[in-house]
Amino acid sequence: MDIKPNWWEEENWQIYRQRYPDGIVSSRQGETGVTVELLSSRSGLPTMRVTAQNGQEVFLHSSMDPVREAQRVAGKLEAQAGVAVVVYGLSLGYLIEALLVQLDERIPLFVIEPDQTVFEQAMRERDLRGILSSQRVNLQVGDSVIEMENNFFNFYDPIRFHNIVLTGLPGHQEVYKDFYLQATQGIKRVVDGAVMEMQTLAKIGPDMVSSTIQNFYHFCTQPGVNALFEKFAGVPAIVVAAGPALNQNIVLLREAKGKAVLIAVGTAVKALQQQGIVPDFIVSIDPMVYNYEHFKEYSGQDAVLLTDIQSYPAILQAFRGPIFVAANQSFILSWPDGVVEDKGDLETGGTAAHSAMTAAYKMGANPIVFVGQDLAFASDGSTHAAGTNYGEAGNKIYKDGDNAGFLYVKANQGEQVLTSRLFNQYRLFFEKWVQVKNDRLYINATEGGALIEGMQVMTLREVLDSHCQREVDVRPVISQSRQDFYKLPIKQVLAILKQRLADANQVVADTKSALNRLKKLQQAYQEKDFAKVNQYALNIDEIFRRLEQEPYICPAVKLIEQHFLHQILRRRYEALYAEDNDVPAAIADYRLYYEKVREAAQRIKEFIEQSIAYIQNEKI
Repeated sequence: MDIKPNWWEEENWQIYRQRYPDGIVSSRQGETGVTVELLSSRSGLPTMRVTAQNGQEVFLHSSMDPVREAQRVAGKLEAQAGVAVVVYGLSLGYLIEALLVQLDERIPLFVIEPDQTVFEQAMRERDLRGILSSQRVNLQVGDSVIEMENNFFNFYDPIRFHNIVLTGLPGHQEVYKDFYLQATQGIKRVVDGAVMEMQTLAKIGPDMVSSTIQNFYHFCTQPGVNALFEKFAGVPAIVVAAGPALNQNIVLLREAKGKAVLIAVGTAVKALQQQGIVPDFIVSIDPMVYNYEHFKEYSGQDAVLLTDIQSYPAILQAFRGPIFVAANQSFILSWPDGVVEDKGDLETGGTAAHSAMTAAYKMGANPIVFVGQDLAFASDGSTHAAGTNYGEAGNKIYKDGDNAGFLYVKANQGEQVLTSRLFNQYRLFFEKWVQVKNDRLYINATEGGALIEGMQVMTLREVLDSHCQREVDVRPVISQSRQDFYKLPIKQVLAILKQRLADANQVVADTKSALNRLKKLQQAYQEKDFAKVNQYALNIDEIFRRLEQEPYICPAVKLIEQHFLHQILRRRYEALYAEDNDVPAAIADYRLYYEKVREAAQRIKEFIEQSIAYIQNEKI
């Protein structure tokens, strides 16, 4: 079949580039080891045959009638309202076209085409404008699992979707089997991560908001972590976590002091202090009160605190050394309205060790070495080193025979080691980071625990002998960074807090107004006065939209009441698919919604008042 330029090809590419400006692909024909042929099916429509690396020839579409085949597959798919459909393989687009016709128009499609050559052939051979321009279709082209995960993360909305349905034509799954398996695992990681995040927010959301607001003074008056970025380029850094393997090599960290940048998580501080080791930096990110327990006995002034703005307030208030703050996409970023400089962020996958690694990377450190990063249970079932608050004798999390939520993974020494599903999520974050940020040498010197793919395994002794032979002094960098910092005047900090207090009062007033209108709407509905029903519904919807767009208080409200608001909004979203809209149920849901928003806004008012009182009472 001759391939000739078609009039639609240019428009295909124009639409693609408009919708996916970061997804422009370049031809990589031959890299996959797959040969692609365009042929005519018996129905006269083009089909596609590929020859795999093993010589096997596979049709990606039917050689008889690709449209009928696509319609048959789409007709068998069970995808109800509230699900998202992941389609493995675009090929010539027949299945996507059938799904767009067959499925409810509110069901979106996430389409993965792993072979760029196949995609380019399809753009040339068929008019794909309908697929490319459809807002229901989200297209991922290429064989980068990381890029696919990132795009699926942006696509996936746990409020809208209660399930994911996978489909595709068998040929794609056969020819591109390895990537198919990686893609399905990547999708599972995104969904699992979203679920874990929702569960975490349900537990600690209120503490995150409380701590962040009470730390607002430090946010305005301490330099950001970005003041340290690239200040230790090419210098070795050792990230000290508190896993049980730290017991084996903690004493060697005395030799590392002054020969590498030592970055310790808060959990490890007590154990280090018992050995007379003072880290250069201590990392704290947790807003819960138990995080303070790691710092209560630390009274030194030599270490520097790298802290997320959500960290437990007493840690920042009591810390005697220099402090640098990070604000990782926090709601608090909008509060100063631009008068506070960017602080920088320290990405995390849920642990301080992640943030410590991020800090080391952004400081320019190389290599980045890990100790105490077990991410697994020791042979005695312990999860933390001796000397930590979690490592006291008898404090075990895993007991033999208790298998729920646990699994075996490859160990650093080559055998299998037991870990938890949460630890495994943390491990996967490290692996993804190392794969993406591959311009550094990452060394796992834990000498135990789970293997982290992409990290070189060495003993700490080997690391010290090969990478830590030059003097490293962090003090001049710290001193200069703090001298260069402009501290916002206290009066201005208080003025910002008082303005946000007024904003919180406005949110409370809006919710009261909405609740009052809901009461009137219910009465009008019972009286069948539908003109008033529509009037009140419009008023309530206006308030809802105003609250959704409110930039200061409502983002914090969602963190506090994330669990309840998620459930309510999901019910309302699913109600859009129902044939009969249950008005009383909708009224009840919206009443609960506004009550929860009001309660959260009231709590935020209290947090702001506490923050103001702290500044005034301490006479800072």
